[in-house]
Amino acid sequence: MKARKTLAMMCAAATSFIHLGADAASGMDALEACASALAREMSTAQGAGIQVRISDDSVAPSRRLDARAIYHLDARDPRSNEIVAKADCAVDSRARVKSLVRLPDDAPEAAERSL
Repeated sequence: MKARKTLAMMCAAATSFIHLGADAASGMDALEACASALAREMSTAQGAGIQVRISDDSVAPSRRLDARAIYHLDARDPRSNEIVAKADCAVDSRARVKSLVRLPDDAPEAAERSL
């Protein structure tokens, strides 16, 4: 994989909602925060920047976030569409990343992990 790439981030539906917070952000804010966190982690590992493009078929709730939400991410090579990284990301109601867990290559794809 080249040092500088644009990765399409695919995200299945967020799960694990509790209650609506007063300063809640949107699901898209959370998805962008998770995608950025994964790109930063991958950039650090490679020693070069990675650009992020969130795929049009990613699913993020349009309503405001609850206390905690989980997003399942698959980072894909833009040329081959091959999955190059998988991660699960937890965010709070303000779309701040609370944890980002990289998964092994043999983990199911995001659409399967979200079920």
